[in-house]
Amino acid sequence: MQVTAEKMQGPARGVRMVVMAAILSLAVLASPGRAYAGPAADAGVSVDLVNESRAHNGLAALIPDWELQVVANRQAQQMAGNGYIYHSSDLESQLSWGWRAWAENVGYGSSVGWIHERFMNSGYHAANILHSSYNYIGVGVAYGSDGNVYVAQVFGRW
Repeated sequence: MQVTAEKMQGPARGVRMVVMAAILSLAVLASPGRAYAGPAADAGVSVDLVNESRAHNGLAALIPDWELQVVANRQAQQMAGNGYIYHSSDLESQLSWGWRAWAENVGYGSSVGWIHERFMNSGYHAANILHSSYNYIGVGVAYGSDGNVYVAQVFGRW
């Protein structure tokens, strides 16, 4: 995109001003509260953020895994339904045989990006994200009636 210092004048300037005002008005009317992309899309954003953090630290990307995804979805939905976060008390029993290591991050907040920032500023959560032996991830996202986004990340090594 090229940016010029040319000043708009005449009808072109007026038309552009009206169009810009209309776009801004629609944006304000279309988003009276928080806008969520949807649980699957937000989970994808969370996976992308995890993998960006890993790449920044010289680590391989984690591969999304359907089993870890199911476990993470269940945890996120339960937390959103209850209105608070907590770790799975029986994470190991929810996983099939063959997993050699696993961990879980849980959080809530205004967005998956905001939650990821908090995870990376927490030694325990960042250690899970940056653990070099994990090679798979499942992320669950659910929206609570309290307006918060609830995230469960399940990491695994097969």
